[in-house]
Amino acid sequence: MNVANEFESRGVEVIGVTMDEDLTSVPLFVERYQVKYPILVPGNDPNVGSDGIALPTTFLYDKSGRLAKKIYRNRS
Repeated sequence: MNVANEFESRGVEVIGVTMDEDLTSVPLFVERYQVKYPILVPGNDPNVGSDGIALPTTFLYDKSGRLAKKIYRNRS
């Protein structure tokens, strides 16, 4: 991903989160698209909420790990 490489020198880390129920497809996706950043499985993140999230959504965290901004992409 270009964003991950572009901002790495500024201390920005990119982490992907899979929303797939079938986790066997994740390694195939990572290999096919040569994803170089970590891919996590969602857990009990209070920022996601019990109803899930709209996709795609971007979470920006500060250096202390606090949620600084949540960006929803409108797909209309």
